[in-house]
Amino acid sequence: MNIFDLAGNLIYKQSISSGQAGSLAGYNEITWDGVASSGGVVGNGIYMFLVIVDGKVANNGKGKITVFKQ
Repeated sequence: MNIFDLAGNLIYKQSISSGQAGSLAGYNEITWDGVASSGGVVGNGIYMFLVIVDGKVANNGKGKITVFKQ
Protein backbone atom coordinates (compact mmCIF):
# COMPACT_ATOMS: atom_id res chain seq x y z
CA MET A 1 0.00 0.00 0.00
CA ASN A 2 1.34 3.40 -0.98
CA ILE A 3 0.05 6.69 0.43
CA PHE A 4 0.70 9.99 -1.34
CA ASP A 5 0.06 13.62 -0.48
CA LEU A 6 -1.90 15.74 -2.97
CA ALA A 7 1.36 16.92 -4.55
CA GLY A 8 2.07 13.30 -5.50
CA ASN A 9 4.87 12.74 -2.99
CA LEU A 10 5.07 9.23 -1.56
CA ILE A 11 4.75 9.65 2.20
CA TYR A 12 4.16 6.06 3.32
CA LYS A 13 4.76 2.61 1.87
CA GLN A 14 3.88 -0.73 3.42
CA SER A 15 4.90 -3.95 1.73
CA ILE A 16 3.25 -7.23 2.67
CA SER A 17 4.64 -10.59 1.65
CA SER A 18 2.51 -13.43 0.39
CA GLY A 19 0.89 -15.38 3.23
CA GLN A 20 0.95 -12.51 5.74
CA ALA A 21 -2.19 -10.89 7.10
CA GLY A 22 -3.34 -8.38 4.50
CA SER A 23 -2.23 -10.49 1.53
CA LEU A 24 -4.84 -13.23 1.55
CA ALA A 25 -7.65 -13.63 -0.99
CA GLY A 26 -10.83 -11.78 -0.10
CA TYR A 27 -11.32 -8.95 2.37
CA ASN A 28 -8.15 -7.54 3.92
CA GLU A 29 -7.54 -4.67 6.27
CA ILE A 30 -4.37 -2.61 6.72
CA THR A 31 -3.96 -0.12 9.55
CA TRP A 32 -2.06 3.16 9.10
CA ASP A 33 -1.32 5.24 12.18
CA GLY A 34 -0.87 8.55 10.32
CA VAL A 35 2.90 8.45 10.56
CA ALA A 36 4.95 9.02 7.40
CA SER A 37 7.79 6.68 6.48
CA SER A 38 10.17 9.47 7.56
CA GLY A 39 8.82 9.10 11.12
CA GLY A 40 6.83 12.32 11.42
CA VAL A 41 3.09 12.54 11.96
CA VAL A 42 1.29 13.76 8.83
CA GLY A 43 -0.75 16.94 8.96
CA ASN A 44 -4.47 17.39 8.49
CA GLY A 45 -5.48 16.93 4.88
CA ILE A 46 -6.46 14.57 2.13
CA TYR A 47 -4.14 11.76 1.07
CA MET A 48 -4.40 9.29 -1.80
CA PHE A 49 -3.73 5.57 -1.49
CA LEU A 50 -2.89 2.88 -4.04
CA VAL A 51 -2.87 -0.84 -3.38
CA ILE A 52 -0.39 -2.48 -5.76
CA VAL A 53 -0.59 -6.23 -6.43
CA ASP A 54 1.90 -7.88 -8.79
CA GLY A 55 2.91 -4.46 -10.15
CA LYS A 56 -0.66 -3.35 -10.93
CA VAL A 57 -3.26 -1.31 -9.05
CA ALA A 58 -5.70 -3.77 -7.45
CA ASN A 59 -9.44 -3.66 -8.22
CA ASN A 60 -10.87 -0.97 -5.93
CA GLY A 61 -7.26 -0.39 -4.87
CA LYS A 62 -7.25 3.39 -4.96
CA GLY A 63 -8.98 6.08 -2.99
CA LYS A 64 -8.73 8.96 -0.55
CA ILE A 65 -7.94 9.13 3.14
CA THR A 66 -8.85 12.21 5.16
CA VAL A 67 -6.69 12.97 8.21
CA PHE A 68 -8.28 15.23 10.79
CA LYS A 69 -6.77 15.67 14.24
CA GLN A 70 -8.28 17.74 17.04
